Amino acid sequence: MENQSQYVLLDVSVQDNHHILKEFICFFLQSRQYHLYTTNIDFDDKESLKFIKRGTSEYDAILSKSHIIIIDSYLPIDFKYINKTIIFLPNPLFDYEHYIQIQKTLRFSSYNLFHNDKDAEQILKKYGLFGLLQNKNFLYKENLIFTSLQDINKYPYNEEKKKNIFLFASKITNIFQEKLLLSFPFTDENRYYLVSPSMDNYRYVESLPENVFYVPYPKSRFKKSERIIIKILEKTTFFDSLFFKKIKKSYNRELNKKFKSLSFNEGVILLDGTHYASQELVSGKYFVYQVDYSFYLGQKMITKWMEYKKRYTKNYIHPVQLPEIHLSDEEKNNFYNVSIQFTRVYSLIKKNNNNNIIIIYFKMKGLLNINVSQLQLFINDCFKDSKITNLGFVYKLEFSLSNEEIEKLPTQNKIHFVFKDNHGYGFNKSIKYTERAKKYLSSKKRNIEGKICFYLRQSQANNLYITVRKRNYTDSFLQDFKINCAWIISCLIKKKDITLLFEKESSRYEESASVVYETLIDQGHKNVYFILDKNSPDLLHIKDKYKANIIYKYTFKHYLYFFMCTTFLGTELLTHVLELRNINKHVLKKVDSLDNDYVFLQHGVMYMISLDSDSRKYFQPRCDGKGKYRVVTSSLMEANHFIELGGYPPEQVIVCGLPKYDRNILYFHADKIVIMLTWRIWEYNQAMIDFTATAYYKMLLRIIEGIDKVYEDKIIILPHPLLYSAAKNSEFELKKYMQFNVKYDEILRDTKVLITDYSSIAYDA
Repeated sequence: MENQSQYVLLDVSVQDNHHILKEFICFFLQSRQYHLYTTNIDFDDKESLKFIKRGTSEYDAILSKSHIIIIDSYLPIDFKYINKTIIFLPNPLFDYEHYIQIQKTLRFSSYNLFHNDKDAEQILKKYGLFGLLQNKNFLYKENLIFTSLQDINKYPYNEEKKKNIFLFASKITNIFQEKLLLSFPFTDENRYYLVSPSMDNYRYVESLPENVFYVPYPKSRFKKSERIIIKILEKTTFFDSLFFKKIKKSYNRELNKKFKSLSFNEGVILLDGTHYASQELVSGKYFVYQVDYSFYLGQKMITKWMEYKKRYTKNYIHPVQLPEIHLSDEEKNNFYNVSIQFTRVYSLIKKNNNNNIIIIYFKMKGLLNINVSQLQLFINDCFKDSKITNLGFVYKLEFSLSNEEIEKLPTQNKIHFVFKDNHGYGFNKSIKYTERAKKYLSSKKRNIEGKICFYLRQSQANNLYITVRKRNYTDSFLQDFKINCAWIISCLIKKKDITLLFEKESSRYEESASVVYETLIDQGHKNVYFILDKNSPDLLHIKDKYKANIIYKYTFKHYLYFFMCTTFLGTELLTHVLELRNINKHVLKKVDSLDNDYVFLQHGVMYMISLDSDSRKYFQPRCDGKGKYRVVTSSLMEANHFIELGGYPPEQVIVCGLPKYDRNILYFHADKIVIMLTWRIWEYNQAMIDFTATAYYKMLLRIIEGIDKVYEDKIIILPHPLLYSAAKNSEFELKKYMQFNVKYDEILRDTKVLITDYSSIAYDA
């Protein structure tokens, strides 16, 4: 390094127990070619280190001039480590939030330095960042992780001067915006700085050239009077001459705050989906504008503030011509997805003999001028004939489903429109509810043959769905009335410290929840209760000392304690504590509340289950509420499965084994052949109508045929709990092998051979 203006900033929080930091200080002091500044005065050599206070103009000046910055935990929000040498010292005392804040900046800084290879790998791997960083220029093991402090002098802190190109892209939300970004004509002669207010999705980072660096774009801090002026200018052009110059100064002020240590030669606003960014950015002199990106931003293009930007940004220079973006046929089918929106106004179901007429009033808004007659209606992946009528301010969608069609539908059915233009570009869009703030909306239930019912409902993602399920006990007026009364009383009385335990459908007492429940009772806990169906055969085997705290399912006490409770322990989703697919809005709100403490005890080992799939989204951790969420696992390998694939923070995963395995034994004389297949969600409703028509039943037949007749008296078929009622209420050939309402543990103790497909019961065996 040259001797001129060699500044080092020690922006650190911990010193006394940090030997690595002291080693750095000694190195810099001995070299006598650095000016050292520290944000903490508690160093032994106070004469050689100059104290500087964070947040002052002097601090900003030193930060801008420093070639080397050493940090351990504290990270000011306005730090911009561009073209700096950064030394990150692992500090055992910093908390998780500080760490995440540091990494969000360091992962996209030009240079990231760690004291040694071991420190770097340990910290980055712990939070899943190492794989991303080592594939980009942000981390080179041979250059940027120093094994010796002397190597710092050998590393150039500033590259040869290149043209700095500013590239602004608002939040990247889909594959088309990624491709638009990646199609930019990057060249080796320039350095590019990708500026974005959000980098939540990093899929495209590894595809960027090595001379592209990320610059975070912090939120603007306007005064209240300035925000009022901006709102006025958005609504009308009348006050432009009065306020235009004033608000431009405000934009320049915010822009200077963000990039005070970084200058650009040229800039491109590629994707502008933010409220204030473009107004701030065009106050510079070197920005060009990409004109034709309407269909990449979609609905944002027709907002009030986007119209205001078109007025304000008239001084953009020539538009950038990007190369042709190549899309696959599948990508073309969804190209217009962000450019159009369908919102439900009202929906209902009418009965017409054997047909069910579904009527949906909706609005259509977007950038496309299409005739509604071009829309194709789909239920899941199946086309459905429909009629759409233009009523002026709304459209009316009408289609029919026969009872037979409904019986064959899976439980959840997405209603969506499909469109494709002459060039192969189109969209696949759901109908959204307009009442985003009010959740848990649904239509009246329609019953079919007294076995199943269906209704329209609002999904978690605010889409319109048809739900088809068996009739619930709580569908009756009396039970729904009891639930509402229990909710009202729970709001009026003082909350009690209650813990509720439950297993599948609150109808079993044989898995981990029952083991934990008995242990808690044995330890003297008084406010611990177990929810169980009063008709459960398991009641015969429960000791009297445990029966006192059992609450019978569907009683008023069950409903009241459900609403009063904030701590749940269960082997299934929280919905099982009351009833699956209950549509009472108070129940749904309680189940979804992030204030609940919940320990997921697992009903079986989930190591081989894809926790990142859509069907397993309910098992994903809850991290943003008052309640604590925990999951028990059987081994370190399974724990890592939850952390890496399920996204669980390590502190939410408990490695203790499944409690139910504490009482698992195998009898010496075990000789049974047990067949237990997992359920198929797509066959659930069909099983309720005709169990023998399902692929589940046909597979059982093939298995039985493959077993020698000599062992026929040893065969036991255990139907999956969710198919119990369908199998029990039907007559068929294989029913003679089936056993109902039995304890799995007891059967497995006498099992010599278990035959299954991909059920976690294999681990139990």
